Amino acid sequence: MAGCDWDETKRLANLAKHGVDFEFAYVDAKTGKEILRVISLRKANKRERRFYEEAMADRTDQR
Repeated sequence: MAGCDWDETKRLANLAKHGVDFEFAYVDAKTGKEILRVISLRKANKRERRFYEEAMADRTDQR
């Protein structure tokens, strides 16, 4: 599993703007790199949550 890295000033700005802290974010990315650089983060909207949930259900069905 890859680790995450971020700029502390950007983390605090993102927390103030979006109410989401990089420290508690779930990051799912297949980059082939050991460290992922988090630059921005926000809560998913309803459409994005539905898309994610459907994709996860399809993924589970394929197992």
